Amino acid sequence: MRSSLTETKSSDLGGNSPTKGGHYLWVLDDELGARLVQEMQAPPGSLRAIPPREMWEEAFSRTDVGVAIVAADAEDVPADEIEVLREMGVPCLLILPECPDILWRRLLARGYVDVQTPPFRALDLSLSLAKAEHPLPLDRRLPDFDARVRTRSEFVIPADLRYVAPAAGFLSRLAREHGFHPRVWLENLPLALDEAVSNAIRHGCGQDPALEVKIEVWFSHDVMKIRIEDPGSGFDPDTLIDPASEEGLHRGGGRGVLLMRELMDRVEFQDNGSVVMLHARRGVSD
Repeated sequence: MRSSLTETKSSDLGGNSPTKGGHYLWVLDDELGARLVQEMQAPPGSLRAIPPREMWEEAFSRTDVGVAIVAADAEDVPADEIEVLREMGVPCLLILPECPDILWRRLLARGYVDVQTPPFRALDLSLSLAKAEHPLPLDRRLPDFDARVRTRSEFVIPADLRYVAPAAGFLSRLAREHGFHPRVWLENLPLALDEAVSNAIRHGCGQDPALEVKIEVWFSHDVMKIRIEDPGSGFDPDTLIDPASEEGLHRGGGRGVLLMRELMDRVEFQDNGSVVMLHARRGVSD
């Protein structure tokens, strides 16, 4: 059963105006739309039913709003409405039951930012609908690609805190490309890396930009390991005061190490504390 543009029920998704960071959902295939919403487990307000055509000018006045179009076939999407959305500069993501490579490339050439197919558990609509710096992808993921490929990367950054966020972003994008769970590369990894790399720059290098922090990352089938090394004398992590203790609450030390251990599956200190190893698994526990 398919719905027309005006038959999409806003009550199914919670209204017609998205909250900040939310997007519109245009359902042309009810069964696939239901599966998308169920598997994504989208938070309330993050997805809203697309409003009637006469309300589009107001609905798309925000520049960070996109449309996820759910259809049984790409040809089911009304060409006239799609052209209007494109003229308004609204990014459109197409969701289909299946999409061979040749069709996928043709649809990208037509102006869709991406085409997604089931399963939808790891789908992040905000990233898929991002308009800025969205180059045309050159390939698609083979289902068993990550199980067969091992990756290693190595780079150095100056001991300058301005490099912390770019380094964390680079490693998080690698984790995303290797199929890690969104919570890993979108939440846990950036926070843990911010602490680890910042500590290496502040304490291991004294924020001397003439010094460098060496970063290595390995990806295997289900685990990524990140090694962060600074040229400092290190420290003994066993001597850190428990930040939850009374003394720790007053002194405020050790919170970074505690946070890394909370966010990562495993944290190791080597070479007298001048090297920290972060381990993260591909999935997350419920």
